Amino acid sequence: MLRRSEQQLINKVLRLWPVGLILVCATSFGLNILLRRAFPEPEVLVQPTTPVLYRPVERGKTLQELWSRTNVFADFGSLAAARGKVFLVGSLVPPEAKNFKGFFILALDGANGEVLWQAEKGHSIDTLYATSSALYVGAGGTGRAMAYALDTGQILWSVPLPGARSFYRLRVVDNLMYIVAYNGSFLLRADTGEVIHKPTKNLTTTTLQELEPQLRAFTSPDSVSLDYFRELVNGAIILMPNGVVKDRQTGTKLWHLWETQPDVVSNLAATKTTLYLFTQEGQLVGRDVRSGELVTWVQFELETWSTSDPSSGRYVAVDEEAGLLYVYLGNSQQLFAFKIIDYADH
Repeated sequence: MLRRSEQQLINKVLRLWPVGLILVCATSFGLNILLRRAFPEPEVLVQPTTPVLYRPVERGKTLQELWSRTNVFADFGSLAAARGKVFLVGSLVPPEAKNFKGFFILALDGANGEVLWQAEKGHSIDTLYATSSALYVGAGGTGRAMAYALDTGQILWSVPLPGARSFYRLRVVDNLMYIVAYNGSFLLRADTGEVIHKPTKNLTTTTLQELEPQLRAFTSPDSVSLDYFRELVNGAIILMPNGVVKDRQTGTKLWHLWETQPDVVSNLAATKTTLYLFTQEGQLVGRDVRSGELVTWVQFELETWSTSDPSSGRYVAVDEEAGLLYVYLGNSQQLFAFKIIDYADH
């Protein structure tokens, strides 16, 4: 049993220990401040990373550099062009900047690269496609197909596609819009957005007969099912992913893309006669659609060219009516425009 004096000492310690703890913490905190003032840590300056900029150093006689823009931050890899304009989803302000307000649908003037209009994105966009009539958008975030006016960015129509949450491909031929989505294929009238085929509704015989000439762009001669692995160019169809180029009418093999150009790292864009693409060695290439022969090229500076980041994206688009060719380099955030010289012959 504790003596009375011992019990009193224990009680006193128990009453005072919070005060002692506070004094110890305060002393430790004060010492820490004094030490940091006496021996400050070296200041670390975080410099923003500046991408290496590329420049064309050689080109074929049929291409002339018109302009280029830096600090073009694309939100996703897609480029479209029509009627003297080039379209992308992105921003001209770095995403880390204080004045960054988000990504927009941007329309740039093909003559000088100046912004003509921008439209609120407001949703996830998977793909763009432009014709002389409109800019067509597949918005996977909302499962909608949309059409925008080329000159103003005004929405012409917006149509929900049930079950479509990711758009893999969007193409327009004549007045038909062909969409491949996560849940299947859709066919719409490009002028109104009317859905005439969806995964749960097959094309009727009457519709097939009516659309047969246009449907050859999307289907095999012996099948009416819409085909994802097709890239249409004038008078020919490129079967993907094997790269065989066939005559659109006869099905005869014309040439093989991967055998002729095995180092493609971009999408494909085509005029009536020339297929354009970008290679792993920093070369913008134009090849004859029906023969595969080299027609023209632009070589970018190899000393600074990097192939280590394939995810950064290289994308091409061609405006056949205006005779303009565009290439976007994602690893340097650069957009280039080239004028196609002697266009009638190439």
